[in-house]
Amino acid sequence: MTSAETARSIFLAVEKDFFPQADRDSYPAVEAKDEGQRWTVFRWRPPMTLPGGGIEVTHGGGQLELKIAKCDAAISDVHLSR
Repeated sequence: MTSAETARSIFLAVEKDFFPQADRDSYPAVEAKDEGQRWTVFRWRPPMTLPGGGIEVTHGGGQLELKIAKCDAAISDVHLSR
């Protein structure tokens, strides 16, 4: 598997079944990071610009995160981010 889009699609299918209570409104983005031999895929909230011009960054959030091997699409390290 060489595509980040494929990794995100697998994540969304797993999330729908394994973690249906995901907060898709507060954490709308799904990121697939290339880690060499695997993808790390997770749901997150992009930085938000505040009215005064500052930036709010959210870390964690209790959303699903997992790793997908590129060679055989094996899923591992499934957990909720903190």
